[in-house]
Amino acid sequence: MKRSKLIALTLSGVLALSSAAILAGCGGKIKAGADTTFTWYLTAGEDGYYSDYEDNPVIEYIMENMQFEGSDGEMKNIAFDFFQPTTTENARSEFNQKYMSGNWEDVIDPTMSRGITDMYEAGVVADLTPYITDRELMPNLNAYLDAHPEYRSLMQTQTKDGAKYLSIPTFKDSVSYESQSFGFNYRRDLLVRYGVQPDEFYDPMTDEAPTANPKAGQKFSGHYTVNLDGTERDDPMSQDTTLPEGANGQSWEDDVTFPSGHSDPVYISDWMWMFETYETAYAAMGIEPEYMMSLFYPGYNANGDLSSGFGGGGVLWYKDEDNNCQFGAAGTGFRAYLECMNDWYSRGWVCNTFNEDTSPFYQIDLDLVANGTVPLWMGSSNFGTAIQSSEQGYEAAAGAVVYLAATPINDIPGYDGNPSTSDYSTQATAEEAKEAMNGGSGSEYMLQIPTCLYQAEDFSQGVVISKAAAEGKDMEVLMRFFDFLYSEEGSVLTTLGLNAEQAEGSRYYEDYGLTNGAYTVNSDGTYTFDQILEQNVGEIRIAMVAGRIPGIRCESKITYTFPEPYINGRQQWLKYKATGFIGGVLNGQRTAEETDVIETVKAAVEQNYLYKEVYKFIKGERSLENAEWTSFARDVMNYSYTGVSVSDATAAYQAEFDRLYRS
Repeated sequence: MKRSKLIALTLSGVLALSSAAILAGCGGKIKAGADTTFTWYLTAGEDGYYSDYEDNPVIEYIMENMQFEGSDGEMKNIAFDFFQPTTTENARSEFNQKYMSGNWEDVIDPTMSRGITDMYEAGVVADLTPYITDRELMPNLNAYLDAHPEYRSLMQTQTKDGAKYLSIPTFKDSVSYESQSFGFNYRRDLLVRYGVQPDEFYDPMTDEAPTANPKAGQKFSGHYTVNLDGTERDDPMSQDTTLPEGANGQSWEDDVTFPSGHSDPVYISDWMWMFETYETAYAAMGIEPEYMMSLFYPGYNANGDLSSGFGGGGVLWYKDEDNNCQFGAAGTGFRAYLECMNDWYSRGWVCNTFNEDTSPFYQIDLDLVANGTVPLWMGSSNFGTAIQSSEQGYEAAAGAVVYLAATPINDIPGYDGNPSTSDYSTQATAEEAKEAMNGGSGSEYMLQIPTCLYQAEDFSQGVVISKAAAEGKDMEVLMRFFDFLYSEEGSVLTTLGLNAEQAEGSRYYEDYGLTNGAYTVNSDGTYTFDQILEQNVGEIRIAMVAGRIPGIRCESKITYTFPEPYINGRQQWLKYKATGFIGGVLNGQRTAEETDVIETVKAAVEQNYLYKEVYKFIKGERSLENAEWTSFARDVMNYSYTGVSVSDATAAYQAEFDRLYRS
């Protein structure tokens, strides 16, 4: 049987014919040789579905059905042997041990490293510049970079030997709402069943003055609008949020309107209105709530979620709108956040033992959320009726409907960080709002768009290649494999999984009812996941595609069939762009020296100082009055560890920003 060539069409629309990757013939399986079998270190796998990532259906398909041209001109199979940490908690320590042992895999996910520049200068990873700049070897990657030149500079890392290509990156052609893995969840049903229309509406960022609500005092109502089979429902509006038989639990719609006049919470005052309604709800149900929400045990989330609503910046280092580095823990915005949390704590709205629960911030309160006694939390999406229960002991979860919320913006002038101005019930007037929004009085702590949030990025560094692999394996086979992932076919394969033809004989696709493939092709050229993968129960979607390897994620080409309420909810998590967050993209642009400075003090200032002191302000064990706050701010700004200070790290970040944004 003749081998058929793969035609690689880049997502930028550039056609690249390649004989470097072919579908293997059907005359019996040919195994990869030692020089084309590569070990691969992952930081995580899909243990709920298979213990070894080489069992991933897409990886298995590539290893069994594709060949790539080697350095000798012969077509060869490729194989991978994946390794991952024994536990998530041990990931970083196990990674660091590799530096001492020198036992590196051929392909390495560098997430747990101090930066790929550091790995390069430690002699761990190979310089990939000769491969990546070879247009014959990697035509698809180069075509994509030609169409998106902004990524070339992001891919180049500053080393002692100059700018180098050190990694095989991952791109997203858009950041889909399905990419965001966590955010704020809240109980919508309690607002419908026990809330009433506010007396007036007022959005301080758009309105000149409050306006009377003609429906003031009226009950809210809603209904489920779509069945599981996609047909529409025509149920009357009511306060009954119990899921009817056959209805889609993600299709709940209602007429809840917050005091800001929006159907979703926007401001701190909206959240406070929610908490007051929740208190009414639990009292009416005769159930004692645990509290309204909890906090990550240090008293803040280093990503900036929630605290960024007070002035826009982050708690640690962040990039401001002028591309300057700031350190937020000593700033007025963080002080205002702490004043708000202290007030909420004193009202019983924040868990009184939050500082004792060291669970990851996205796993706090899981049991209490499930039994319905905590109505707002941060975590993965529970949108719709996912936690609704009629079981004994879960009475507070009866009729539960969950919606998603963006980080709230502070609109209360009293939350200014100074406890002597403690009117926490009055929103900013139009004049105060205009002043703050224009950079004047109040701009340090209110009515600023949050910029420090954890969000999915459209570029990540992907993987690096060890020097040992580069010197001892057939690198052309490996690099042609990676280049295939930047083709149209490779992008669809890794983003959406196997089509019906490719799925034939796939054991996991058969086991999970995907015999018709992972997706269908729509008339407009977009793709729609099979309902099993779209609903993503048990995170099955990522297990059936190949989201842990590099390439182009063609998320813009996916059409979802979710009900409108679900789509709106997921979009709340992407409402504000994380322009100030120092994430994977920026972390990969530092020199080894900059990395050394930053990493020396970053964990130390948190663990040795902030973790020990911040929660005390929230619990009232330390005062936010001027003298004590000044002492805290001075101590944190002067903090140093082994001779490296917070200011040194700020300067290191600034050097990186100047190189990226001013050169």
